[in-house]
Amino acid sequence: MQMNPLNNREMGKKIQRYRKLIGMSQETLSEALCADPTLISRIENGRKPNLTVDILIMIAETIGVTLNDLCYRTAGPPTEPVSPELQSDHKEVMQVLRRLPETERAFLMKMIRAAV
Repeated sequence: MQMNPLNNREMGKKIQRYRKLIGMSQETLSEALCADPTLISRIENGRKPNLTVDILIMIAETIGVTLNDLCYRTAGPPTEPVSPELQSDHKEVMQVLRRLPETERAFLMKMIRAAV
C-alpha cells in the first residue's frame, strides 16, 4: 500500500474530521490529553509545527484511530473511529495507564492481551 505523509494542515483537518465523527469537542480532547485547550485548535488549523510523535499517538488513541490514519494519505479506506459509547471507558483507561509506572503498565498490557 502506498503511503504519503500529510503536511500539518492536512493532518489537522483529519484530526478534526475524526474528532467530530465521534462527537468529541476540542475541549474534551484537550482534557483527555491533559493539554491546553488552544493546543487542539492550533493542531487542527495546522498552526502547531512541532508535533511530537507522543502527542500524535495520544491523539490517535483518544479518538480511536491509528497513527497511520492521522499522518498519511493511504490508498485504502481509513480506520473507523471508536464509537462514542466506548469513548468514556477509553478515556478512563488511558488516564489510568498514564499514571502507572512503566513496569506496571507493561504487566497490565500483557494481562489484557492474554485475556483478549
